[in-house]
Amino acid sequence: MRRVVGMATTAERYQYALKALVSLTDQVDEIHLYNNGVELEDLTDNGKFWGLTLEDEPCYYFSCDDDLIYPPNYIETLVNEIEETKCIVTHHGRLL
Repeated sequence: MRRVVGMATTAERYQYALKALVSLTDQVDEIHLYNNGVELEDLTDNGKFWGLTLEDEPCYYFSCDDDLIYPPNYIETLVNEIEETKCIVTHHGRLL
């Protein structure tokens, strides 16, 4: 099944979003980037789900933030967990 990322950003956050996108590029088939302030409507963080409106086939859809650098196995570990549990899966990271 296709692996798709949705992300929202703004022009002011582009430098961060670029790093996040680079960290995900080799892990997915497609990335939908919603640029608040340029698109028709400012959806804020909800813009990361805009890409769902473009999908007409089942896929793994990952909502990702524009200020994180994702590990190289991020998508793979989520897909494996989804397949094992058959439910929505999320990660929460924190630096202590």
